[in-house]
Order: sequence, then structure tokens, then C-alpha cells
Amino acid sequence: MSGPARLACVALLVVGCGRLRVRSVDPLTICQLLRGEVARWHGLPAAHLHRAELPDCLGPIVGTDVRMFGVGRYDVERHAPAGGGGVDVFGWWGDGRVLAVDARLSTPIEASALLAGLPPADRTYRYDPPELDSWGVVAPAGAVVDEVVWGVRGLAVVIVRAAGGDSVVRVRGFEPMDAARWIDGFVRFVAIPEH
Repeated sequence: MSGPARLACVALLVVGCGRLRVRSVDPLTICQLLRGEVARWHGLPAAHLHRAELPDCLGPIVGTDVRMFGVGRYDVERHAPAGGGGVDVFGWWGDGRVLAVDARLSTPIEASALLAGLPPADRTYRYDPPELDSWGVVAPAGAVVDEVVWGVRGLAVVIVRAAGGDSVVRVRGFEPMDAARWIDGFVRFVAIPEH
């Protein structure tokens, strides 16, 4: 590999058990994910991408937050890409490792066009009102919202299914995991009782 291709790859070094493992991550695939180009997406690396290694296409950080989910607490950086929409980067609380990249598309994509290049999904989860509110998904009256998940690819898309057609409004990339684990730990709203 030479020239721009070499520069496009980021080597993640992980030291563990006395040996060195190297895993290459092409930041351009993250940029493609933000545009809804998912054919080459196969998840964030298990070695954990760090926030400092994220590509410039995410745009500047315009806000930060902390969110609680069924499996833990996460730092969230909100980015504003030049092309519009928005990107939330979810990281493990306090250590900078990236868990998920959640892209709100500036222009929805016709669902069948995006899904055409993908294998059958592992699982589909229908949003209830708490998820719509929690994730800020706006849908017209009578529409339903599904999160379609390919756990082994570390990929999920949020589809608004309405009378006018089905549109992908969000694309999410994460470290590959079981689809049920993704839905139960990250997507599904879980009320945390107050003590």
C-alpha cells in the first residue's frame, strides 16, 4: 500500500498478554457510513477505536452529553458534518474508546436502495413511543419505526415506514456483537427506577 491509501488507514495497536496485535481501520468507511454507503461496513474494531482517531468527515464537536443505557453510562460527542445531518459518537464513559457512531442523515435514503446490497438482517426491532422520544426520531402520523440490525457487521439502520414509502433516517456503526445484545443494551428504552 502506498501514498493516499497508506494515509487512509489508521493502525490501532493493542498490547495484551505480552504480544502486539495490529488491526487496520479505514477511516473512509466511517465517512461512507455517514452518507448511508454501508456495503463495505463491517463494524468498528474490537480493539476499540479512540476518539482521537476519528476522521475529519464527522465535523467539529458541537456538544457533549452523558447518556445511560441498560448496559452502562456513555460519553456522547455531537458532531456537525459539513454535508448536514448530525453524528453522535458514543464512547465508554471516561476513557475515549468508541462504542458506536450514530449518523442522522441530512436527507433520508429510500430503504430498498440501501438494503439491496446487504444480506438479510439478523433482527428487527419496532420502536415504541419511549424509543422514539429517547432517540429523537420524528415520524409522520400512522408511520412505524424499525431498527434493522446486522450484528455480525456492526451495523444498524433506523427506517421510518410510512404511507409514502420506507426511508432510512439513521445509520449506526458499532463493534460487531449479537443483534439482541445491541437492541437490549443500546436501543430499547429501559426505565431506571429512582431510589
